[in-house]
Amino acid sequence: MGRPAQSSEGILTTQKLKALLASGLGGGVVSRATLAAAMSQQGEAITVHGIDAWFKHVDSNYAIPRPSVDGHRRSYPIPEQRWPVLLDIFGIELGDLDRDDSSFRRWCFARRGTLRSRGAKANLTLDLAYYSAGSGSASSRGLIEAERRWLQDQGCRVHDLNDAAMEADTAKVRALQRAHLLLCHLHADSLDDPACKEIVDYAAHHQLPLLLSVDPGVRLSRRCSPARVLKRPRTFGRRYQQQLFSALSTLAEEPLHACADDGVFWRSQQPVSDRPSIAVLPFVNFTGRDEHNLFAESMTEDLTTLLARVPEFFVISHATTRVYRHALPDSQTVRRELGVRYILEGSIRRTGSQICINAQLVDSESGRDLWSQRFEHDLADPFRAQDELAAAICAQIEPRLRLDDIAYGARHGSVSAWRLWQEGWHWLFVDAPAPLPSRSMKCFERALEMESGYGLAHAGIAIGLCTAMLWGGLGPDMMSKARQHAERASKLLPEHPVALYAMGMMAFTEPKGLELPLSYLQRAVELEPSNAMYQGVSGYLLANLGHTRAGLKRCRHAMRLSPRDAREPFLCYMLGSACIAAGHYEEAIEVMARCRRFSEVDFIWIMMGFAYAQLGDQRRALGCLRQIREPRPYRFYRYAIMETLWLGLPVADKERYLALFPQAGLAESLSVPA
Repeated sequence: MGRPAQSSEGILTTQKLKALLASGLGGGVVSRATLAAAMSQQGEAITVHGIDAWFKHVDSNYAIPRPSVDGHRRSYPIPEQRWPVLLDIFGIELGDLDRDDSSFRRWCFARRGTLRSRGAKANLTLDLAYYSAGSGSASSRGLIEAERRWLQDQGCRVHDLNDAAMEADTAKVRALQRAHLLLCHLHADSLDDPACKEIVDYAAHHQLPLLLSVDPGVRLSRRCSPARVLKRPRTFGRRYQQQLFSALSTLAEEPLHACADDGVFWRSQQPVSDRPSIAVLPFVNFTGRDEHNLFAESMTEDLTTLLARVPEFFVISHATTRVYRHALPDSQTVRRELGVRYILEGSIRRTGSQICINAQLVDSESGRDLWSQRFEHDLADPFRAQDELAAAICAQIEPRLRLDDIAYGARHGSVSAWRLWQEGWHWLFVDAPAPLPSRSMKCFERALEMESGYGLAHAGIAIGLCTAMLWGGLGPDMMSKARQHAERASKLLPEHPVALYAMGMMAFTEPKGLELPLSYLQRAVELEPSNAMYQGVSGYLLANLGHTRAGLKRCRHAMRLSPRDAREPFLCYMLGSACIAAGHYEEAIEVMARCRRFSEVDFIWIMMGFAYAQLGDQRRALGCLRQIREPRPYRFYRYAIMETLWLGLPVADKERYLALFPQAGLAESLSVPA
């Protein structure tokens, strides 16, 4: 250190360390035991016996006896490699050690009184949102950690936005809403950090007092100009503490950030138990622009409306959840106040011309995320972006809610007619196209045993039977039973999309042309536009009636809505047929090749064969026809191709294709069903 050996100036001695412990500058570090514990947390481990060695002058490796300036006292230097941790714990700098032992003791107690009076004046019992942007150097990270501990020692509640538990946007927002001010560190490599920009913009937009601690040389953008700025030194010392005290005192005297929960004082509610219950919380605007508040508000409202159109769901109204627009409550609060099992929350941000939405579905009981996904859309047409994003999010959530509710019922032993129908609906698309989706039918029948007038179960049986007749191995002798259940469902639930879907399937199976089933499916789409199955079947019908552009668009939209769903083979079937109707034969072959589960369905091979025939590949067209394992009557195929499939395509093309059937061994036999 360049100091004379006979002086204690500039040296941390045992006398100075005793003064530091007695003065209380280290907060709770007031004894050798607490000092050993604090040093072990911050640096190399040391026991209380090691510290005693300094004081008892027996550790010859570290303690070198020498006379003290006081004369009648003997003092020893503390090992120099321990200084950084000790100075950090007590918040002093190397320059403070230039006093002799007696002067240093007086200085410590005087400084403790000054800090206490300043602390009382500054009222540092504050909630701080704390964020460090960018990586920074090792020394800078150490300084930030020391500062965070020091703030906690002063009585501040520190919500660390860098904590792994705050990875979700909504967790950060909750911390910012609880905070009285935001303390943000900026390094040279953090100026372009999008997360930092969003947090700073959010704080500015909501008028949250902002204190920026910046590395030397960092140039701030205009958006940070109203904030209080501190230049950060290389080490966390007394001078910087005093500056921080002053800044916090100034900000604490300003009107505190309004983080109220908007006066929500509802009586506790019990969650709905017989079906999925959900609340869509206001989406958080992370863009920092007022014009996007309307977009976030509209997204919340549209999602609420779309989910409410799923008749089996219990959805809290947008007018109710809107009270949370200025404060994002935790899952337990929402569960208690609204009585819902699921919460949909999210945020919006903008990147160039793209709007990005992060959405997550939360279990209100456990607080865990059940599902989360990021969605992006071009903002050239904001209204279209809003509609398509809302439909995409809702379509992803709907099957997830159904599956989780089935699991919930199994865990809690809660078996109801509705839950049996849910389970049957799931197995219907997993098991088909077996000769009969038996697991599905058993669930529907059990539901009817529990409640004979349950319309959804009647619709489920009708759809299961029609599916088996169209794609499985069930014969037309079950037509009358399917019709009875479909009509019963329609009488019980005349405006329910599932009942409309059952009537549409029935009309298509009988068959009665395509206009009648399309009318049923169009109405189902209007009632529940986020249902991919309704969208896909209606698109299939439109395309085969000759409205190829509209049908193809709707089938592709259905695939986007439900890309990883048990219904995907059905949607591929619909899209493949629409592609053929539009003359996109290569795409049709590629799409239908994904229907591996449908390899036993004869019409998959008929459609692929027709696509190859239209491309002039007769050999592969014949190969597809020969894949049909259990052919139906040739007259049935002729009727389907000529009367129900691709009505806009030339009849001559169909006749040439039908001429291949005898070569494939598909001989004419029975007539088409009446």
